[in-house]
Amino acid sequence: MERDPATYGNLGLDRRRVSVHCVGVGGATARLGAKCLFQQLELVLNLQPSVVFVHVGENDLRALGSGHPSGISSEIIKLAQLISQQVPCVYVSQLLPFPANEAHREAVIWINSALQSAFQSSASVQYWKHRGGFWKPPTAGPSETPLRQIFAEDNVHLSKEGHVVYWHSLRVAITKALQSQNLM
Repeated sequence: MERDPATYGNLGLDRRRVSVHCVGVGGATARLGAKCLFQQLELVLNLQPSVVFVHVGENDLRALGSGHPSGISSEIIKLAQLISQQVPCVYVSQLLPFPANEAHREAVIWINSALQSAFQSSASVQYWKHRGGFWKPPTAGPSETPLRQIFAEDNVHLSKEGHVVYWHSLRVAITKALQSQNLM
């Protein structure tokens, strides 16, 4: 986050006890291709993490067309299961309803349901549902005017406010995972 590295860097966690690494690829996909996250596995696993938080899938929707979203959820599930063979705790993020993917909203809901179902009895992989208004931003009374803009004007990325909300959600997930392993 670009606001205040002292606050937002390392998810605001004590660097003497926790080191947070972000391995990301702009335009990343779960399905095979030039920006597939499967290609980042070696880099991630070489860090020997205690927790991995996976957020991928929205970019896969562009190639979905009128097809069924089960291929996307299957790849995300496979990715999480591969990571969980070497990492004690994996969180898989729900896909977010970016306005650019409005035509695929039902597919996003279907994928999220499939992910939640796939991991509900897993000891090492958890489904993470974000709070904070990604699906229905808090509004100001009967006018239904959003109190904050979660998504950027390009309808593809989070706004600065959206990044702060996401940061807080990610911090809660990572803290919960570290506490479950007695690392905090």
